[in-house]
Amino acid sequence: MRPILVLFGLLVATPALAQQRACPDDYTVKTLRGQMDTVDQAIAQFDLDYARSVANDARAEMRCLKTIVDPSDITRIARQLGLLAFFDQDEAGASRWGLLAKQADAGLPWPESVGKDHPFRVLLDDVDRPIPGGPEGKGLIPPKKGAIFMSGEILFEPVAPAEVPQLMQHIDNKQQVLETYWQDGAAFRDEILSDEPGPYKAPKWYTPPGGETVADKGKPDKGKPDKPDKGKPDKPDKPDKTDRGKKPKDDDVEDIDRGSKKKVKVPNLVIGVSLAAVAGGLYGLAYATKQGIKNKDTDDKKASARTMANALVLTSAGVGAAAVGVTISALVGETNGIQIQVRW
Repeated sequence: MRPILVLFGLLVATPALAQQRACPDDYTVKTLRGQMDTVDQAIAQFDLDYARSVANDARAEMRCLKTIVDPSDITRIARQLGLLAFFDQDEAGASRWGLLAKQADAGLPWPESVGKDHPFRVLLDDVDRPIPGGPEGKGLIPPKKGAIFMSGEILFEPVAPAEVPQLMQHIDNKQQVLETYWQDGAAFRDEILSDEPGPYKAPKWYTPPGGETVADKGKPDKGKPDKPDKGKPDKPDKPDKTDRGKKPKDDDVEDIDRGSKKKVKVPNLVIGVSLAAVAGGLYGLAYATKQGIKNKDTDDKKASARTMANALVLTSAGVGAAAVGVTISALVGETNGIQIQVRW
């Protein structure tokens, strides 16, 4: 019984000890981005154990950052942690990190290995954004002449989406990071809460998105007015001549503007070859997953890997059948191509 209690105590204490681990002096945004590059490469090679280890290290060491984190870095690490949770069949974890990625979304493109039809992205599309909340009747106490940032954006009131992890940063009047830590949803620390609700005054160095700093607002423009242009007016452009003598060929892309419709012809042979390539890639991924079953150390992991391999094989078969059908229709030559209508 005693060894079990000792083991339990170690398991409980390990996260706390990890949080108290000293920060390396040379940890920077460049270090973080290098870690995320490694995670992307490991996921592309389906080395999930290594990817998970590096991603968890990056998440823990982000508290060592000495600069305000960029929302694009939040988006990227959240996507990686969510995707790894998805592979572990942890839907709750995948949703939490996925919601953070959607919240901080800075227009960052997805890796090629996670296309728009990837099950993880489909899951995120179906997840509803939680309603923001926070302690009632409270405000925030930022550092003197400073601010509090949440996941790369300035935060004026204690409001955050429930159960979504957030990277909090305290910034002083010289834009120096005093502290960085992870917060669970709207569980704000008591020491940064004020009994006076409402937003605090923005620091002078803060620049709103697409605006000027608070210190520069209201200052008159001391520059000289622009001189009027006394030059000759530009000549109007000549209208383009219409091409009346040429007819489009069958292989040309057909672009017909009829109100809000456009038709585009895509050769069936190209589609068939593309589908065949996708089917082959899926089958290869299934084979690699099956080969990795023997390396799993638990029955649950083996069952999970076996399920994923079977799903990939079935998907590969379906895509392969579609590729055969489309290619045959192209070779028979009964149609000029598949017509796709796009409306906007």
